[in-house]
Amino acid sequence: YFLLQLFLLDPLALAAIGHCHVAGRGVAADKTTAEKYYVQVDTSALVNIAEKGNAHAQFHLGYMLQWGKGRIAKNVPMAVKWYLKSADQGHANAQCNIGVCLYYGQGVEKDEEGAAFWFRQSAEQGHAKAQVR
Repeated sequence: YFLLQLFLLDPLALAAIGHCHVAGRGVAADKTTAEKYYVQVDTSALVNIAEKGNAHAQFHLGYMLQWGKGRIAKNVPMAVKWYLKSADQGHANAQCNIGVCLYYGQGVEKDEEGAAFWFRQSAEQGHAKAQVR
């Protein structure tokens, strides 16, 4: 019980659980439940973890910024910044998401060649959505 409580105070864990509920990974997709986890994320602590170079924190911060999750206001250009930091470290989800941003020109100038590069990087790691791009 106490370990679970400690786990649920961790901002990266809360963001990851929220993302699992958005994407339906290991649980049924449920945006309402996801938001309950996202609002509990200590944003400044998540930023601190991301700034220290944690690729998972960078991805989740980017995702929360892209979609305005939890207590974070939507800021797609800032999401792109964090996705790139994470993607550069080989995070497949971040690589796919930066590909989407580049392909559609979301928060960044449209760049189909750049998008193809990131989709390829992600697809090579087995990311299903990137493989069909």
